[in-house]
Amino acid sequence: MEDCILPDGTKKFKPDPFPCELACNLLSIPRSEFPLTAIIGDTPDDIASGVSAGILGFGVHVSSTGDEALASAMLAKGATTIFPVGFANLSEHF
Repeated sequence: MEDCILPDGTKKFKPDPFPCELACNLLSIPRSEFPLTAIIGDTPDDIASGVSAGILGFGVHVSSTGDEALASAMLAKGATTIFPVGFANLSEHF
């Protein structure tokens, strides 16, 4: 989170696209490949940040009971899908 403070002190936290753009830049992902890049997040702000940066947004439940209101909010922000809790079956989706 501290990486999202610019040298002039401006704070750009999610849902601003800056955190996802910064992560892509640090990983040397060119902007032309952002549409092939994904963020997996557990909040609507995670998804909004990624989608507004031009990358794919995937939501993930953090509770085995699932929070349908949270899932709906992530879908409303542009999540492609919502994964069940954990990443054990993540490869089935790609």
